[in-house]
Amino acid sequence: AAVSKTVGRGFEAFFPCHCIEVRGFSLNFFFVPLFKLIIMTILFIILLVLLCAVISAFVCCYKINVVFYNETISGVNSECRVVLISDLHCRQYGENNSRLISLVAKQKPNAVFMAGDMLSRNADEKDISEFTTLVSMLKELAPVYYSLGNHESYFPEEKLERVKSAVTAAGGVLVYNFYIDVILGFNRLRLVGLSGDKEMWLDFCSDVPKAPEQKELYEFLGALRHCDLPTVWLAHKPDMMIFFDPHKDYRMDLVLSGHVHGGLWRISGVGGVFSPSEGLFPHYDKGEYSFGSTRLILSGGLAGYGLIPRIFNLPEICVITLSPENKYKI
Repeated sequence: AAVSKTVGRGFEAFFPCHCIEVRGFSLNFFFVPLFKLIIMTILFIILLVLLCAVISAFVCCYKINVVFYNETISGVNSECRVVLISDLHCRQYGENNSRLISLVAKQKPNAVFMAGDMLSRNADEKDISEFTTLVSMLKELAPVYYSLGNHESYFPEEKLERVKSAVTAAGGVLVYNFYIDVILGFNRLRLVGLSGDKEMWLDFCSDVPKAPEQKELYEFLGALRHCDLPTVWLAHKPDMMIFFDPHKDYRMDLVLSGHVHGGLWRISGVGGVFSPSEGLFPHYDKGEYSFGSTRLILSGGLAGYGLIPRIFNLPEICVITLSPENKYKI
């Protein structure tokens, strides 16, 4: 059989393919349209994904998801409910955050916990005023406890003191680098506030291990080694749990964190795309994780990263019910 090869024109000039004639029949009649179909299908899928991503980014600017958790904790005598908010970054959900406040009100919490980065590092006086208004309005629903995140920690000392004073004046309780004992419902709990980053735990891994409470700033941790009260930690960053084992040395019934923003963009079946703690495709992006008997609840937060939007990753608040250990025992 006579066999000849030619190079296609037009479309085929960009995607060269061989035209093979066998006994007068051109296989180009079959392969070129098939190749065109594959390319067009790929382009269509890419455009469809981009369109869905744009739509998702807009939806994620408006809608807030509510995620529910139930935690049984030794020492809790009766059921109580807290709402966890993190990583608002000066965002507004409705005028004066009316939609966020309404959503929290529907949960009828015994307390509202703010796990840091409620303000961004470039927050101005208007942002601070709007945040303290939020604290004041939430305080009408339940006690508000606020721990700092890394963004607030970047504030100059004078600005940080203004934030602390404004939050206190609005009725909120700042808990950072110390602990307080609180009453939630009919339960007395110990609430700890700290950044949760790596630095304070690095001495554990040094040649001469040192407990964090040996540093004056963290002396309060010594009282958490043998604590009789149920203990909840507000730790903005989950890093201390991811990279260290503080639960082996301190009583940590429940750790509440944020910082990761749920991985920012999410891929179905894969999870979050990026975390400032772990980099690309983190294992810890949002949800509940166990470290021995300690549970970590990692909130997906309420904002993106600056101008980078959330995609396929709804902002969220966490509603956590604390229950006695024997509630479900017969």
